[in-house]
Amino acid sequence: MCVHRVTKGQVPACVETCVAKTRFFGEINDLMNLVRKKRAGRVFLGGATGTVPSVIYSK
Repeated sequence: MCVHRVTKGQVPACVETCVAKTRFFGEINDLMNLVRKKRAGRVFLGGATGTVPSVIYSK
């Protein structure tokens, strides 16, 4: 991990430069709250046909 960045109060470089914005860094409770919010905004495609999609889109 980027100890030199974290000790300065910055997030690791991999989190900052992630193009897909899929990397997160912080306290576990804060991150779990973020996960709950993201899961609440999911959109399922194809659910009316009885399928189970493998791709879930976030709003």
